[in-house]
Amino acid sequence: MNNIVEMLRDEADIIAGEGATEYSVNLLIAAANRIEELEASQSNVVTEGWKLVPVEPTYEMRRKAGLTIGGDYYTISKIWKSMISASPKPPHGDE
Repeated sequence: MNNIVEMLRDEADIIAGEGATEYSVNLLIAAANRIEELEASQSNVVTEGWKLVPVEPTYEMRRKAGLTIGGDYYTISKIWKSMISASPKPPHGDE
């Protein structure tokens, strides 16, 4: 469980025991629930068949590309930037 979610739920228990209003307790619980919902919706952001990649190639990416196609750091980086600039937008889940 997310530390913030856990903290909000603990705080809701604490203030409920201290006589806080039901509204205040429910507000903390609702915030914790919303954070969990948002985190769950972010877990499947990448559409099947797609991968997230960095805008700038990492050292290991450049090294493997150089071994595969040849070329120096500058050439590999230039090719990568061209590919990133031409990359399509991923389809939405409903398409």
